[in-house]
Amino acid sequence: MPVRFDGVRILVCLSVWVVAACGSLLIAARTTVGPVVLDLSHNHGIHLGDVVAVMGGTVWAAVVTIAVLVPVREHPATVQSGDRVLNHSNE
Repeated sequence: MPVRFDGVRILVCLSVWVVAACGSLLIAARTTVGPVVLDLSHNHGIHLGDVVAVMGGTVWAAVVTIAVLVPVREHPATVQSGDRVLNHSNE
């Protein structure tokens, strides 16, 4: 499937990834949900809730990126001819 790249699409994708990263970091900074999966120091660590927040943000950003960059496929029976749309399924 061809991917469409233009300035607006790339800007939207970059914005989505920045929002996902900032949201994940904000959630990680404010919450202490779940057990500690990685100790960073004696009073800091990465909690399971932080991992889930990062994974959720990553999945959301990936889905939006795919939706923005990959065009929707048209029905194969529909052919565009100039400004008219010819539908060959009624033959």
